[in-house]
Amino acid sequence: MSIQVYPSRRHALAYGSYSDSTSQSLTASTVTYVKFNTVEAQQFVSVQNDGSGFPTKVVVGTSGIFSFTISPQLLHGGAGSAVVDFWAVVNGTNVPRSASRIRLPNNTETLPFFEIIIPMTVGDAFQWAFYSTSSTVSIFATAASSPVPDAPSVIAGVKQIE
Repeated sequence: MSIQVYPSRRHALAYGSYSDSTSQSLTASTVTYVKFNTVEAQQFVSVQNDGSGFPTKVVVGTSGIFSFTISPQLLHGGAGSAVVDFWAVVNGTNVPRSASRIRLPNNTETLPFFEIIIPMTVGDAFQWAFYSTSSTVSIFATAASSPVPDAPSVIAGVKQIE
């Protein structure tokens, strides 16, 4: 039996963990970017404001291959069904083949998880976009209720994998 030995890394990898403590409303038929008002941990990445002054951009400080993940708490508070789309945006351009679609029945809460792995260059800005034709869809936060801690509206991560 042989053991595979991997060389040690010469540099630290970038990572970030972000959340948002507020509920995020969606304007029907309008692209909305997911906001992050809390930095849980980060190294060589940062959250920056977009052109509207909202903290939606995850900017990388090193080049490499990155994994971006997101888990939004979705709420459809209306009758009938609603379709919600999520996709990746890099430097203001939609990433091809990055969209995921969820159909929510009436008065539904769900917690999806999305991941995309893409190459990034120093200074590139990554955003998660979401869209629905329904005005009754939101990403919602919930307050703590003993013994359960508060639940942010969204938890997102980024890690450099190469």
